[in-house]
Amino acid sequence: MRIFLTGAAGSIGGEVAQRLVARGHAVIAGVHRNREVRGNSGALVPVASHATIDLAAPALGLAESEAAGIAASHDMIIHCAATVRFDLPEAEYEAINVAGTAAVLALATRADLPLLHVSTAYVCGTRDGLIGEADPLPATGFANGYEASKAAAEALVSAAAHAMSSPGPASSWATAAPARSAASIRSMRCSS
Repeated sequence: MRIFLTGAAGSIGGEVAQRLVARGHAVIAGVHRNREVRGNSGALVPVASHATIDLAAPALGLAESEAAGIAASHDMIIHCAATVRFDLPEAEYEAINVAGTAAVLALATRADLPLLHVSTAYVCGTRDGLIGEADPLPATGFANGYEASKAAAEALVSAAAHAMSSPGPASSWATAAPARSAASIRSMRCSS
């Protein structure tokens, strides 16, 4: 498969890239400033190519021809990109984590591409106790803007999946390989 992976230079994205490449997939690394894609071992990941994206820019900062090329030439999108800082103004979280996710959703739906959105356990906010993957997201009760923005992004993904009558949250990115004709949108929460 040809997989467009946003956030490929990040800690989760780099490991996802490493595992996908090891399984024979062609990974196109969606990166912002850093073009080095490394797995958790620190080794460089031999991605097929790079695409410079900006989550805070309209249409990910891609020219129309670039977006059309990505949409037409990939089998799936995995969205790992986000800002993970806890000290930004609300507007920055909205632009990067929420609007950026909306732009990735638009890219995926443009070509009926399956999308796997990698979220975070932080979407649970300040709740404690056992919280299931399919439990509803809280609307309030977040410790910071990062948590609130990631919950808002996950809500966008969930709404899009529901609108497309897609199955619920994915439990394993490694087995997610739906065909283009049966596009799906899924979100997976990570605890690290």
